[in-house]
Amino acid sequence: MPTASGWLYSPEGFEKGTVRFHDGTITEVSRKAKGDVLSKGLILPGFVNAHTHLGDAVVLEEPQGSLEEVVAPPDGLKFRRLKEASQEELTAAIRGALQRMLRGGTTASLDFREGGQRGLTALRDGASDLPVEVAALGRPQGLDYDQREIAALLKIADGVGVSSVSDWESGALKQLARHVKASGLPFALHASEVFREDIDRVLDLHPDFLVHMTAGRRSDWERCAEEDIPVALTPRSQMFFGRVPDIPGMRDAGLRLMLGTDNAMFAHPSVMREMEFAYQVAKLHGGVPPEAILAMGYEAANLLTGPSRMAIQEGAPCNFLVLDLPWGGDAAYRVIKATEADIALLAIGPWTWDRERGWLPKD
Repeated sequence: MPTASGWLYSPEGFEKGTVRFHDGTITEVSRKAKGDVLSKGLILPGFVNAHTHLGDAVVLEEPQGSLEEVVAPPDGLKFRRLKEASQEELTAAIRGALQRMLRGGTTASLDFREGGQRGLTALRDGASDLPVEVAALGRPQGLDYDQREIAALLKIADGVGVSSVSDWESGALKQLARHVKASGLPFALHASEVFREDIDRVLDLHPDFLVHMTAGRRSDWERCAEEDIPVALTPRSQMFFGRVPDIPGMRDAGLRLMLGTDNAMFAHPSVMREMEFAYQVAKLHGGVPPEAILAMGYEAANLLTGPSRMAIQEGAPCNFLVLDLPWGGDAAYRVIKATEADIALLAIGPWTWDRERGWLPKD
């Protein structure tokens, strides 16, 4: 029976252990090496990407201009390219981005999927047959509320993720948020990305999570923390336009922070790369412990199937990777400095990828 051996990660830290698995399930977790040891090193759950725009991978040229000129609806560069792309091109771009994400040890993503039902269909088709979990947060075609359109959207979406309160008329956005929340599905939006937005307008929508809040003030962060609304940070895409999130300040304000990679045309959808960059960027405001950055790579699991998704325990579905790194020093620091080349094994459900042999036949 295949086995991974080394040091297992949990929110409490690393401990020595061995994982045996078969047919997509972890069959045993122990402190003894048994069976055919496929891989040795640091064993961690697959990372969770808290915020992506995977369809943006269809943009092949380097984006030029301001943030508004590149990504603002409805006429920014990305929206023009999304409209111009055929369904086949869009699906292929999303699939390629997911494959790159998966190869980097990220096994789940919360995607803000533009383009209405067409965009959602491309995302579903692009993710088909891949061992990756994608929460598809759709959005309407325009910036207005149409009850029939949203009802149809929610039949195929996992929730709704929109741009920002600044893009919408207040009444229409409130109607949209109420409709989504009444359905029992999550509602999320971007907030204070370029400039500070009215936190009351944002919180009146009762979002399940927010993205960015980079331009917010400490009082805004504290309000979000009081209402236990987590925030997804995307440091690399923010830096693309010269904006630096104050990660230490946000943590001090009590925010639950997640890590995402944002637009696929700016950044590789790898949480590993995002963690390393986030750790470095945090030093501009005093720094945070590497353990805190590593935890941010998993916080979004609570928006999917909950903390159980991270469980490396007997009876749990396989969802782990092995980094070919010897034990010693600060393990969390070494993880956030690791690269895709350090991944020796991926075990996701019945799929297993081995660095020497590639994807292995299912059990």
